[in-house]
Amino acid sequence: EGFTLPEDMEYCDSDVHYCYKPGSCVLPDAAGTCESKDTHRSKVGDCCSSGEDCESESCAEGETYIETTQTVCVEANKSNTGNTVNADACTTDDDCSSGKWCAEHSTEANFCKDYAAANSPCEGFTLPEYMEYCNSETHYCYKPKSCVLPDAAGTCESKDTHRSKVGDCCSSGEDCESGSCVEGDTTIGTTQNMCFQENDSGSIVENIGENPESNTDIDDSGTNVFGTVTAFCTLCFTLMGM
Repeated sequence: EGFTLPEDMEYCDSDVHYCYKPGSCVLPDAAGTCESKDTHRSKVGDCCSSGEDCESESCAEGETYIETTQTVCVEANKSNTGNTVNADACTTDDDCSSGKWCAEHSTEANFCKDYAAANSPCEGFTLPEYMEYCNSETHYCYKPKSCVLPDAAGTCESKDTHRSKVGDCCSSGEDCESGSCVEGDTTIGTTQNMCFQENDSGSIVENIGENPESNTDIDDSGTNVFGTVTAFCTLCFTLMGM
């Protein structure tokens, strides 16, 4: 349910999942993640509408990092400004035990905080005490739209097995399942590096959606069959000796 073209919109199966958007009251257009309706609840600092949304069962008004007043999940029986007390103080990550990192706090001392669990949100724009980081030894923060919505949260994914999908933002081919990262037009009309699919002949195939019938071959000039420049394949020129 992130802001995008209608044909690129993704919805969760409402029978079993809901779209978890922890920053919806601050960044309503940012994408969320599909989570179990039966077991998943919002964490401290997440936007909420009632205590039933929260793991802590406490949803109260508080000031967000953009200085608006919204309802967010807080620790039970604590105000929004005191929901990270009883944590170990620290100066650097080395001061924290295994599985924790040294988080900053906007009003209190730095404290040791657990790394975000696998498949949990990470690195979304928020107050320092609500920031979530993945354990860099085993996971990385997968942010498929980072070149379009840099402040939107990602999810912690395995460094060994997870790669970005066709249409995701990327920095190199190593980021992509397809092994191909080239310039292309985003859903908001900007030009960014994105993962593209190569066909058997080595040409780039535009496949940002999930419908294979919508794929478009890109010719040697970097132009698709409809005449729209969407990617530039320097490899093609190299192979042709140009």
